[in-house]
This record gives sequence, C-alpha cells and structure tokens, in this order.
Amino acid sequence: VWELRLQRAKYLLESTEESIDKISAKIGYDIPSSFRRKFKQETGTSPLNTAERTMSIDQIFSAGSL
Repeated sequence: VWELRLQRAKYLLESTEESIDKISAKIGYDIPSSFRRKFKQETGTSPLNTAERTMSIDQIFSAGSL
C-alpha cells in the first residue's frame, strides 16, 4: 500500500504545484509531518526537494537552455 501512495505522491509532486500538505492528504495522510518523514525515509530526499528539483528541470527546458 505504501508503494502505491509513494508513486502517487511522486507523480503529484512532479506534475502539479499543489502544496505538500494537500498532496499528503490526497494520499491518505492526516498529518503532513508523518508523510514528510516517511517519504524521506523511503526516497532519501524530502518531498520539497523532489518538487523543487522537478520545477528546476522544467524551468531549464522551458527556457530553452538545452
């Protein structure tokens, strides 16, 4: 079950601009800090870093730098 939640969270972090609190609620976490802790334990990075990394990559491509 956690693997499906993790996949969904990654998808939402990478494809939307929704807040981490909203994403954690969407995947079934009532307490966002529990989601953040579990996400970091499983992936080695925080949800915020995942979202920021994706936004940075998108910004590079949209700017035509590559």
